[in-house]
Parts: sequence; structure tokens; C-alpha cells
Amino acid sequence: MKTVEVSKTIVICICAFIVTLVLSGCNWGGKQTPSILIIAVEYLGFDSFSCGSNEDRDGRGLGGFAVFCDESVRFTHAFTPSVMSQASLSSVMTARYPFEHGVWHNGSQYLSSHFKTVAEIAIEKGYRTSFFSGGPPVWRKSGLSQGFEVFEDNVKPGLKLPYRPIMENIREFLQWWRREANDQPFFSVIYVPDLQFPDVTTFNDLGEARERSSAGQLKEVGESLGSLVRHLKDARRWDNTTVFLMGLNGRPKVGRPGELESYSLYSESAQVALYIKPARKKRDLALEWKIDKNVSLVDVGATLFDLLGSPIPSSAEKRLEIASLTGVLEKPEVSWNQDRILMVESGWPQWRGVGGSRFSLRKGHYFVLYDRRPKIFNTLIDRQEISPLSNKDPLYRSLELDILTYLQDKGFLPWSPLPGMLVAKLEIAKNLWRQKKDSQEARQRIGLIAKQRSWDRQLSGWQAELALSAGQWEDLKQLAEDSGEDLWEFVADVNLGKKTNLSDRGCEAVFLFGSKRFRRPGPQECEDELLMDLLKWVDSGKNSKRISLQDHFLRQYVQAKIEQRIGKWNFINALNWDVNVEIPGGPLLADLFLSLPRNRKYAAIVENRLLREN
Repeated sequence: MKTVEVSKTIVICICAFIVTLVLSGCNWGGKQTPSILIIAVEYLGFDSFSCGSNEDRDGRGLGGFAVFCDESVRFTHAFTPSVMSQASLSSVMTARYPFEHGVWHNGSQYLSSHFKTVAEIAIEKGYRTSFFSGGPPVWRKSGLSQGFEVFEDNVKPGLKLPYRPIMENIREFLQWWRREANDQPFFSVIYVPDLQFPDVTTFNDLGEARERSSAGQLKEVGESLGSLVRHLKDARRWDNTTVFLMGLNGRPKVGRPGELESYSLYSESAQVALYIKPARKKRDLALEWKIDKNVSLVDVGATLFDLLGSPIPSSAEKRLEIASLTGVLEKPEVSWNQDRILMVESGWPQWRGVGGSRFSLRKGHYFVLYDRRPKIFNTLIDRQEISPLSNKDPLYRSLELDILTYLQDKGFLPWSPLPGMLVAKLEIAKNLWRQKKDSQEARQRIGLIAKQRSWDRQLSGWQAELALSAGQWEDLKQLAEDSGEDLWEFVADVNLGKKTNLSDRGCEAVFLFGSKRFRRPGPQECEDELLMDLLKWVDSGKNSKRISLQDHFLRQYVQAKIEQRIGKWNFINALNWDVNVEIPGGPLLADLFLSLPRNRKYAAIVENRLLREN
């Protein structure tokens, strides 16, 4: 009797277990909703890596890039709608051009909640959503957080790294996925800023340091992508995830006269890498085709709406046709109008107050640059875009009527080039603040430009900072005389052993510490808090608060140095970040004070702290 009851109990338990599995969506033989992962990389241009050579395709040279070469549809002529990454990401999220969604640059503009993003569609469809930003220039304030349950941009910049390296960003994503979305479809974005920092040392899987260069950072990105792919494959989520690997802009390997990546619309800045690995059954063959027709990252936005089963947002701009790319993920047959117009722009000049926004159009293999003197290139025979068509050429006249008229009718204004000396200043800053560069040539060039921009106090400040750090007191004295900077001259004279005089008013009074003329200025008289904190420390003697005053100053000093370093990185990246462009503006008053011979022991303590931070 007991045996029969036990058997019935076992049968009931088994039936209940099977019903539970069915009701919980175990999907035995069913179809699981595919996930979507977007990997958006700053400065990943169309030529950043090649899928062509056997040497690279073995994986040793490309790392995770090789997987995308082998398993994705490759778009060889993909263009960003804007070289400003905040604007281009907004286009991906809305399937609209910048002039439609209103985000033109990386500044204080933000994506209006008026626009429904693909992330908002995804969360309505039952996806778990997340966005992981590795750092500048993409932050929550951009409005890109719309629709994301998690928008992780908690990046703490330091002297060594102002960003979160890609592998740490990937770990953040994987931890979130395992914790929040392990058995559910997800819609996630990983923003990778790493390629902005070629001078940061990276290490391979063996712990060996790579060369400090763009190539070294690219290898780090490739290796990290390989790790991400392995994790997804081990978890059996790779095959059921559509993965977009895209560049948001490019960084020219060779500069063009008068052009910087922040506003250049030539192919090396505007043509980006785009690989789409569709969700497929594991038994399906890998994709082996590429699409050579023009596409835009705006089309990627349309593709995302399409994949989520949502209508693609309509646009009043019929000539700027938007197309979903889902069709070519099944077979290499283009269905969209191949002669449609693509727009590429930069709102950087307007943002920085040095001109208007710049626009260009692409139609087939023609590239139209809408400058004050318009240029039209036939990229079929002029791939480097260096020989524009003559304005007397009948083809030029035809394209002018067809394309340029469109921009004029819409009220877009032609762009006027930046002043040559401003461009020269920005170019010099790139070399001046890069750590591995020999700055001797840059020092000489900055001197020449400073003479032509004598009103530019920032340039003289840079020269003073270089002279101070190198202990070139004669140079600092000459700069002081040319610029009328009494404090620089005082510091130079003291280090040269010359008699000198200085006012005892304002912050200058601090520099008389230790002399009979010293008078402690009040906070309203000297508003430089860092210098006043330094004075409290050096004047504390054997006071019981000496250690706490020292620690407080050192913390504030390191933070000030981080702000200066961020300013320098901003110049290295052509002022693409939303930070104060007046930084760096010259040596800190605290650094000038520490450079005085009587303060050497304090300077040594400060130097040791900086070494620890680095």
C-alpha cells in the first residue's frame, strides 16, 4: 500500500515539475527572444583594422576583431551622421539626423524626451536595458539615458586614467547581465572611449606592456572584445544576440592642412567601422559577405527599431532616405535607393564659438563638402579626396544643382575655415601635451605662434608651465617680462639668486612667507584656495594639526592636477569634451610657490604623492 502511494507521489511531482518548466518559459524547442548588444567605439574608423590579410585573421593580430570579421556582415562604406559622438549616438538611438533630434555636439545639449528612443521601445517589449559608458565625452547629462534601467557612467578620473578601460567596462556589463538579465533578453550599449588615449600603457593577457600608441590601444580593444565574445559563447548567449560593432567617428592617421578631427568631414574622420553579427542558430553557417554601398549610423537606428518590431520613425526629409539594414543580414542584396543622400556634419565650430556648423553630403561615390568654397570629389577615382572637381566641369554643375541646392534650400549656411593660427595652436597642443612626444619642436613652434597671438594668455601660460617644470629660469623671466607677470619674474629671480621685489597684496603676499614683509592675506584678498591651503600647511610648524593640514592640501593638489590633466587630454582630442577650454592656463600658484628654493622639502613630499598617484 505504501509503495503505491509513493509511486503516485512521484508521478504527481514529475508532472508538477514539467508544468512548472513550461509555465516558466523554459522554451524546450521554443524560440527565445534574441538580445541586442551595441559596442560603440570612439575613433574606430573604417581603416582601423583590416579583415583581409591572413596574418591578421589568425586572431593574433586582431583579437576579438577577427570574430567580427568572420561572423558579421561588414559594411565597408558606413558613415557617421556627425563626428561628434554624442550627436551620432543620439542618431543611433532615434534613427534621426542631428538637425532633427537637436543634439549637434558633445556640449550641454541633451536629447529631448520628446523623441522615443529604441531603448524605450526595448523596455516596453520586455527587454532588460543597460548602458555602460567608459568616460568622456558620453555622460548621462546627454539625455541618452532615456529607456535604460541602468546608465553606468560613474567613472572616477585620475592622473593616470581619465576613463574606465574597456575590459573594466565589459566586466560591469557582464556583472549586470548575470545579476539582472541572465535568462531574459537584453538591450545594452557599451561605449568605448579608449582609442582617445594612445599614450596610456596597456597590458596583454600575459601581463606584458604594449607600446604606448594608437596601435597598442587598438590591440587592447581587440583583446578585450575577444574576452567578451568568449564569455557570451560560454554562456550560450552569443548565437542568440545581435551584436553591433561600430565606430562613432575616425581619427586621421595623417593630418590635412587646416583640418582637425573635431570638424573634418573627410572620409578618414567620417567613414567608420560597422559590423553586424545577427542572431542566428548555432548550426547556421557564418556570414561571409560585405556591403559596399553607402550606409549611415542613422540606418543602424532604423535597424534597431526594425529588430524590435517597431515602426521606423518617419522623417519629413524625403531626400535623406533612412533604411533598415535587416534585409542584408539575411542575404547580400541591397533594397534601398543606392543614390540616396547621406548627411555628415560637425557642430563643433558652433559649440566652441569659432564658426558655424559644417555640413557635407554623400551620394553614391560623390562627396560634397559644403564650405564657403564648395568642393566635390569623385571618390571612385580619388579615394584620398585630394583632387576636387573643377567648378567648370559639367559634372560639378550637375551635382551642384542636385545636391548643393538641397542644403541651400534648407537654410544651411556654408562653412568658413577657422583662422590659421587657431588651428596651429590646437595642433601644437596635441604634441605638447602628449606624454611620449619630444616637445622640443612644439616648444619652438609655440613660441612662434605666441608672437602672432600676443593677446592669447593661454599660450604664454603654457610656455611658463614648460619653463617652470624644466627649471629654465631665464626663459621664465623673459616670458614674465613679455607678459607682465610679476609673480613669474619673482620666482625666476629668486631661483637665479637675484634680488627682487614683490607686492605684499593679494596672493602675491603668500610668496613673501619667511621674510619680514610677509603678511597673511585674507580669503577675500587671495581667492586661490589651493595656495591658501598650502600656506596653512607650511606655516603649521610642529602644530598638532600639521599632518591633517598636509593631507588636506595633498588631496586638493592632486585633484587640481587631475583637472589640469583632463584639460590637456581635451586638447589632445581636439577639444571634443565638455570641460573648461581655459584649462590648462598656466602654472598653478601652488606650483610656483613650491618652486622657491626654501620650499624644496615640501616640493619633495608633493612629488612623492604624485608618483604614488601615477
